[in-house]
Amino acid sequence: MKRWEKAIDHKWRSKSAHAFLLYLNVADDFLNNKGEFEKLPDYLISSTAVGKAHFVATFNRGTGIRFTNGQEENFIKFLTILKPAKDASGTNTAEREFRNNRNKLDYALTLFAEMLEVSWQDKRKNVAEALKEYSDKMELDREKQTGPFFSVIFEYAETLAPPDSATASCEPDRKAIVSFLVLARSRVIRDANNLFVMLTDSLQLVAPALKSETNGVVPLKIEFPDQGDRETAIIELRKQYNALPGDIDVKTLSHVTAGMSRNVIGNLIKESAEKKRPIDYETVFKKKRKFIEEQSGGLLQIMQPLWGIEAIGGLVEHKRYIKEVVASMQKNNFLAVPMGAMLLGAPGTGKTVFAQAVAHEAEIPFVTLKNIREMWVGQSERNLDFALELIRAQAPVVVFVDEIDQQFQMRGGPVTDGGVDNRMQGRLFEFMSDTDLRGKTLWIAASNRPDLIDPAMLREGRFDEKIPFFLPNAKERGEILEAILQKMKAQTAAHKQELSWNIPPEYFEEFGWHSHRHMKRGEGIVPCDPDTHSRNREDDTELPFTGAQIEVIVQKAYTLASANDEVLGKDHLEKTLNDYIPGHDIGQYTHMTEMAIQQCNSDRFIPEGYWRKRARQLRGQRNEGGMTTIKV
Repeated sequence: MKRWEKAIDHKWRSKSAHAFLLYLNVADDFLNNKGEFEKLPDYLISSTAVGKAHFVATFNRGTGIRFTNGQEENFIKFLTILKPAKDASGTNTAEREFRNNRNKLDYALTLFAEMLEVSWQDKRKNVAEALKEYSDKMELDREKQTGPFFSVIFEYAETLAPPDSATASCEPDRKAIVSFLVLARSRVIRDANNLFVMLTDSLQLVAPALKSETNGVVPLKIEFPDQGDRETAIIELRKQYNALPGDIDVKTLSHVTAGMSRNVIGNLIKESAEKKRPIDYETVFKKKRKFIEEQSGGLLQIMQPLWGIEAIGGLVEHKRYIKEVVASMQKNNFLAVPMGAMLLGAPGTGKTVFAQAVAHEAEIPFVTLKNIREMWVGQSERNLDFALELIRAQAPVVVFVDEIDQQFQMRGGPVTDGGVDNRMQGRLFEFMSDTDLRGKTLWIAASNRPDLIDPAMLREGRFDEKIPFFLPNAKERGEILEAILQKMKAQTAAHKQELSWNIPPEYFEEFGWHSHRHMKRGEGIVPCDPDTHSRNREDDTELPFTGAQIEVIVQKAYTLASANDEVLGKDHLEKTLNDYIPGHDIGQYTHMTEMAIQQCNSDRFIPEGYWRKRARQLRGQRNEGGMTTIKV
């Protein structure tokens, strides 16, 4: 029995609550005690206190009032006994109203309010007489009836009581929210031992008043299945659909389906059986990626990084740090794992490949959190909630947020969106600070403009490490060339192709030296003049190419070689290197690096020499007058 099931049972038995709001994974399949998969309304009826009631009704705006297990005619029988009045044609008025109005919310709420107050021991004269007559006709011993008389399941609660119900200009919406609150607060219903449940996939899409236990409503989260749940479901499914030769085993399948629902896993197994195609890792991952992107509204994107630290050139201390973090995660030494790492520095200096390498080395999922702002009120918040729960379900996981300064606004400014951004940031901050997730969810964010990031996002406890990334020197640029070739090799191998090159080992150092430009007064960015620039020193006007720029050069060189049906070689690289024109924003990269240094909280990441000296200067300036800012 899951936590939410126990909560319903305990609170109902103790009469401390009779109204429940179930949210999140409400669309999933649930495995009952008979080994059968059911949708949530059916599972509530078969396996929880809801189903103990003599009458169980469900309601949604599409199908209206329904009763389970053929109870409708019996309910109408009780209704006509309780309300025997007839019209001129001899038709029972209550029955006619039921059949004509069963799809209307206001009628349903009025009817349910009346029925939820009925108990088998009801002392009201007309109700007691109706119960006696009904029991006699149904051959029931009324004295032995101890369960609830009536329970209700409201499906798609977001369509019945949306967030703005209390203040909506629509009178029915205001009436509905009041009716729900009256039902939830009713002591008569509680004493009658009846109960009602509302279902929604997101708390953010329901009126705030219905999320408060103070108002009598108990919100209960139905989480995505954990590994044990998935394994149990897979075993049951395999009893119905035999495994095919080549299928991955149950334990492996339950592991790689982390973050997926039971019904999606079931569909995967059923489709495999129908097509007679074994389930392999690639098939599962495609299904998982589709599920996660759909459930998060496109907010999450999951991938499998194809490369680790071998795809990082230079950055010796950064690679050492990756090894330390991964080792701690693999040993389950969670206290040694940071809550998160903020990667700061100019574009193209290796921040994204660093984040991917962590996931690859740790052999865990890599999830990118994308832009959460949407035009529909409430939808952004719903997507964020789903995204965070999907992240939790996949742990251990690396969550990457690129350009985090663009994702979230600095708080304290004018509010133009009804406070949606502030609420979402608060929700995200709360999740990121959850120490129970240390070592399970590693947040990695990247930015080249830390001055635009909310200070609360930068504090320790969310991003314990602020790691600066630097423009590479000549030696590192040669190493980056080799790392990029290894990265491209991994990419082609993933497509069952091969990549080869014919580059003399000594050329890597040569390439590293050539891959820069200079900023010349009055002329802008110009090529290097080897007669005036000694290769044994770094010139003050030198603008080194970043890893991203070197990757573009290598890509162009490969295209040139392919067009001539040649193997990538030194000549192709030389030609594209000399032809390459860097963007003018390269002149701002030093400023961005300095801003990264100012946020850095560990000297180990700052190279000896010029940058270590510059870091001391910047700290002195900050202590005297605040943070240096970029001029744009």
